[in-house]
Amino acid sequence: MELGSILHFLENRSILVTVFAEKILRVQPEIKKLYLLLRAPDTNTAMLRFNNEVIAKDLFEVVKEKCGGNFSSFLSEKVRVVAGDITCENLGVKELGLLKEMWEEVDVVVNLAATTNFDERYDVSLGINTMGARHVFNFSKNCTKLKVLVHVSTAYVSGEKEGLILETPYKMGETLNGTSGLDIDAEKMLVDETLKHLKSQNYSEDSIKSAMKDLGIQRFRSRLAWSVRLGDLRARKYGWQNTYVFTKAMGEMVLGHLKENMPLVIIRPTIVTSTYKEPFPGWVEGVRTIDSLAVGYGKGRITCFVGDPKNIIDVVSYLLPFNELSMFWVGLGRPDPSPTSQVKKSAQPKSLSGCSGFGSFVLGQSSPDLLGAAKNEVPADMVVNAMIVAMVAHANHPNNETNIYHIGSSVSNPVEFTWLQDYALRHFTKNPWINKDGKPIIVGKVTVLSTMDSFQRYMTIRYILPLKKLYLEQCRKIKFVMRLIDLYGPYLFFKGYYDDMNSEKLRRAAIESGIETEMFNFDPKTINWEDYFMNTHIPGIVKYVRSSEVYRRQLNT
Repeated sequence: MELGSILHFLENRSILVTVFAEKILRVQPEIKKLYLLLRAPDTNTAMLRFNNEVIAKDLFEVVKEKCGGNFSSFLSEKVRVVAGDITCENLGVKELGLLKEMWEEVDVVVNLAATTNFDERYDVSLGINTMGARHVFNFSKNCTKLKVLVHVSTAYVSGEKEGLILETPYKMGETLNGTSGLDIDAEKMLVDETLKHLKSQNYSEDSIKSAMKDLGIQRFRSRLAWSVRLGDLRARKYGWQNTYVFTKAMGEMVLGHLKENMPLVIIRPTIVTSTYKEPFPGWVEGVRTIDSLAVGYGKGRITCFVGDPKNIIDVVSYLLPFNELSMFWVGLGRPDPSPTSQVKKSAQPKSLSGCSGFGSFVLGQSSPDLLGAAKNEVPADMVVNAMIVAMVAHANHPNNETNIYHIGSSVSNPVEFTWLQDYALRHFTKNPWINKDGKPIIVGKVTVLSTMDSFQRYMTIRYILPLKKLYLEQCRKIKFVMRLIDLYGPYLFFKGYYDDMNSEKLRRAAIESGIETEMFNFDPKTINWEDYFMNTHIPGIVKYVRSSEVYRRQLNT
């Protein structure tokens, strides 16, 4: 594998991006064009989203400083915002002239679009994560200059596998438990027929939304009953633990089945955390995953935690936030080609950021790494760097192989769960959270429930039985906690390790080729986790939460 200069590859190109755009604009201002496809009914709405949800972020401060007073004109020259929708054919682009132009000019397609909500409607997850991948492929197939298609998936398509998990593709119809009969078109037909039936019976939109999550199939667990969502039911039938990873796995199957000799790269990040260095250390898009635990702990709301203290956390710093669905194309050619990229706001997963009203057991945002049992963490900017290096490495190399890269740390530089406990205790002891009364919040060691049985006993004795006849609202919160445990239970005691041999080979090839390795570093072995969490990540999320709280107070005044 030989790589040329990444900056040279990017020079005079046309790219469709979201947060990914920040890196490109910052390191290669000679890029020809960035095209941003945003989910919107028209261009005006897309521009509004672009200004409010993309450019307004602190993330772009470094680029703004470099451009000075020319930032607006620089953006006008380099970025074109396009209204569209990845769940539709032709990506929802209605302007036929623009569509034809993209097909003629686009060289690279990078698909980051996804909904990561574990409790999402099955039709929504299937439409974005699976059928969206098909629509992206069909778009790419029409690009006459296409060099490579890069698809961002998730390492957790592995399901609940244990041991070393290899960087291997999924074949069409392959299942984790050996159950036969998985047919993606049949899954789409099931969804369509269910929706058609509900609409024919004049169900309200709210009822349809509820029905797509809950088709009346009851599941009992620990004296509590709740309905299994249609997506969860379908996922578990074939061995996956939830709708998110099931539909992402099917998205990979679609691409592998259709690709023929199209150069295809699949990036599988693990737990994504704040930026390591670029554009500045500690940038986060929001509080989610392990961040929720740190914030809840710092605020004194977490005194109990469920998970295996011996587990290793797999982390990756990711410049691209998981709650944004984004699509990115790179195009070559004339100075004003127009490929497209999509940024969608995924349905925000439900969270229980504080349960002080009924106790001290707290869960945070929905995500695979929510409860700390997954084994991989990598800073955000390293994921973006890996995507760019892989993009350059496989451009213009048609073959029948699907090139898969795990971007994580569980093999190369593992993080132990007990380390995170220690980092949080030390940080908030030295820098305590100040409550509304101006007093510091004192934190201590949390109680760790290391088995599901101990968790069930804890909840039953401390909350379920005492509150059973007293507080309906508190019982609802308990049921919500139990639902989250049901969703994330498979990750609490996850025993897999993500092999990153392909990623290591890519890193070595980059070094041997003498390209800009410092600028595009994605080696987790270079991270000192203690320094990163103590001086970068935790301060970063604290800063984000405090600024968000100030903003909300200002809105309410």
